[in-house]
Amino acid sequence: MIRRLTAAASALLIGFAAPGAARSAAACGASPPAAGALIRGPVLQVIDAWTVCVALGPLPEQWLALKLSSPSQGLFAQTVVCKVTLADAGHAQGVCERVAPGAPALVQTDLTRF
Repeated sequence: MIRRLTAAASALLIGFAAPGAARSAAACGASPPAAGALIRGPVLQVIDAWTVCVALGPLPEQWLALKLSSPSQGLFAQTVVCKVTLADAGHAQGVCERVAPGAPALVQTDLTRF
């Protein structure tokens, strides 16, 4: 009896986990801009310590998956300014910096920091 319940619970959990895994990969659907581009927006999804989704618009299709040049923590819901350092075939890599709360929409960014 316990084995059947364990098997049923495992199947149920696997069924719930699979759609979530597919959704996380597809959630950041924006095409990467050219290398050298600056982007600004909130981090609305953290895939892992190296990869975040920066919202360039309200829809997940407008979120850019960005592989960071170094791992970062605590970026979820933070507004960032990022410089895209590499972009190819649907992938982008870059460096990001948090924007101070209350900073104006057009922030002066010192590009030498990137």
